Amino acid sequence: LNRTLKYGHIAPTGPDSLPTFPSSESDPFVLECRPSVYFAGNCDDFDTRLVDADGDEISEDSNNATEDRQKDVTRLVCIPSFAITGEVVLVKLRSLECQVVSFNDASL
Repeated sequence: LNRTLKYGHIAPTGPDSLPTFPSSESDPFVLECRPSVYFAGNCDDFDTRLVDADGDEISEDSNNATEDRQKDVTRLVCIPSFAITGEVVLVKLRSLECQVVSFNDASL
């Protein structure tokens, strides 16, 4: 996720190795502005990082974490497969904090 964000392209190998449609006028997968939240679904496990404009990870324990969130930062989130893990991810858009909610039930 971090590299595709840094490169500014969601599907850099499409259409050669991904089933995407080529476009002769513009590339619909180019990121024209930096998103606040950038995520991928169907991952093996939950993972999240807060990165700055250069793609460097920002420590969430640092005293400057609140100040850094006001700057050009992006929350990267790997969302696990719900069918396998029974988990969903909630993101607070103001603070960019993540929380995992588990719906594991032995009776299902």
